[in-house]
Amino acid sequence: MKIEFKNETLYFYNAQEKINYEYIDQIGVFTERFPLKFNEIDNIIKLDLKENFKSNLKNNLKIKFHCNSQNDINESLENINNLYHLKIYTVNEYMYLECIPNSNIARTFTENGKLIVESQYDTIIYGEKKIESSHMASSLYCIGKNQTSLDKIIKLIHNNSFNKQQWKISIRITDDDENDILFHFVLLDYFRSNKAIFESRKIFLNQKYNYLIFDNIENEKNIEVEGIQLQEDYLELVLSGNIETPYLFIAVRSRQGNIFNYDNYRYYKIISNCVQIPYKDFNTFYLTEKDNIDLLIGNTISKAKFITSSDHIQRRNKYFHLNDNVVGKFYINGRSTLSIYIKSLPKANPYAINVAVLGTCFSRNALNTMDYFNPDYKKYIRCVFTQFHSRLDSLNSNPAPLELSQQYEKDKEFNHIKVDLDKMFYEKLYESNAEVLIFDLYSDALLKPIQLVNNSIVTYNYLIKNNNNLGSFVKDWNISKYLNEEEILENFKYNLDIFMEKVTKIIPENKIILNRGRLAEVYKDDDEEIKTFKTINLIKRNNYFWEKIDNIVISNYPNVKIIDLSKKNYLASKSHPFGFSFSHYEPEYYKHFLDELIKKLLEITLEP
Repeated sequence: MKIEFKNETLYFYNAQEKINYEYIDQIGVFTERFPLKFNEIDNIIKLDLKENFKSNLKNNLKIKFHCNSQNDINESLENINNLYHLKIYTVNEYMYLECIPNSNIARTFTENGKLIVESQYDTIIYGEKKIESSHMASSLYCIGKNQTSLDKIIKLIHNNSFNKQQWKISIRITDDDENDILFHFVLLDYFRSNKAIFESRKIFLNQKYNYLIFDNIENEKNIEVEGIQLQEDYLELVLSGNIETPYLFIAVRSRQGNIFNYDNYRYYKIISNCVQIPYKDFNTFYLTEKDNIDLLIGNTISKAKFITSSDHIQRRNKYFHLNDNVVGKFYINGRSTLSIYIKSLPKANPYAINVAVLGTCFSRNALNTMDYFNPDYKKYIRCVFTQFHSRLDSLNSNPAPLELSQQYEKDKEFNHIKVDLDKMFYEKLYESNAEVLIFDLYSDALLKPIQLVNNSIVTYNYLIKNNNNLGSFVKDWNISKYLNEEEILENFKYNLDIFMEKVTKIIPENKIILNRGRLAEVYKDDDEEIKTFKTINLIKRNNYFWEKIDNIVISNYPNVKIIDLSKKNYLASKSHPFGFSFSHYEPEYYKHFLDELIKKLLEITLEP
């Protein structure tokens, strides 16, 4: 198809059918759509640009024509619309039409503290209340038509701002054809010429992003919290100094936009330098993990000042119950004032699914209420039994000598040691009433099987290794040392079959979940650089065998559910609560594992 532009009209020659077109939306914003008016004469389709684009344009517009033009087009038109230029161009088989704001339709300048707009079209000046970290506005306030004053701008900001509120000045221009456009006034020169007045009213300029910011954050200098008492039904704050302002405010920081835009707050009368805050009042707030409550003092929330605490104050940095769902602790924030940090209470759900875990930190750490892991996992899962670091051949073997087991009776991990040495796993699993079993094969891939003097096989893991008397009971420190790969895998398959036969008498195969964990090959060092572990060869060897034995499970027991995060390439983390290791991942792993586990549990629940 040939396309030609002349006399403010587009001509489409040899069009075999109607011209298809689509409006291109901005991300998250739907473009206003209207049908284009085409005319067809003698197999030529015409699009009169003035007829279609002279009026009713409200914002940037982009249209994509599916017309496969035989010729290139690149036109810029300034006489179609008063407020917008039209740009028409071709790219490959498409033609595009864009309506672009005309920046020359108005002149702005300042004079004697006034902000003035000159244009042949109608203008309105707005104060634009910005949403923080966004180019969007939450509100527009009219502050003039073709001019506004410094006093109006300052009054608008003071009457409609919390601390750190951001503002832009915008100019709306309309014409008689109902076109509409919005520009932002460049504030640098205006602010500089009125800098002393602005700053005396706590209004400052962010030059980079062209907005004014109301920064009225002040700390109360003459009053501080010198005591905190946690009573049975209320929290009592003891204040120092000569108090003239009547109220203490507790205010929840906003989760979106300006954190100091306090939508939720309560205030309390200060009596004899004391304030009592009933715990039940915190139930009026919707509080969740990592919320923050600021403490302020003043007559109104918009003019209140943040309050500090004395250095010797007690009860700081200790959690206390606010209600059944959250606890809080006082802390000193970045402004050196007092706030309360909110933490959700791990709350068990009586309808949670009973789960047992056989494996290692790859599977069990995700079921931990520490912040690093999953504080709320108990809403969904009740972990009724855990066995750490046991190989399958150890679980299937005859018990170790009783004298060996007794040597670990004072060990804090004795319960896990006893299950491995006394071969109690299947019994404990049955007694737990677990509905689902999660297991990983870390121990079979990495840990050595030890043969004892009574021919029992036990797992040589970190739980038992520090006993210097262990060697007195050992017949062979590594019975698989001189086996080839085929023999190792055959031995694993033999013990896997025994394991599955016994376990499936307790838990059906389709309610068993295999976690395909893998050792991390890289980590982030103290300088935030990605580094490879020096033991990379050992890691690759262990991951190789781990992959092999996982595949044996999958190929022989197809109804077993699989959680596989091995392709996500998580980093090992130096901030892991249980130490730095190629087995200890960054927090995202444990969050994602729980997400996948919940999906598998739902899948199991929905199965007939």
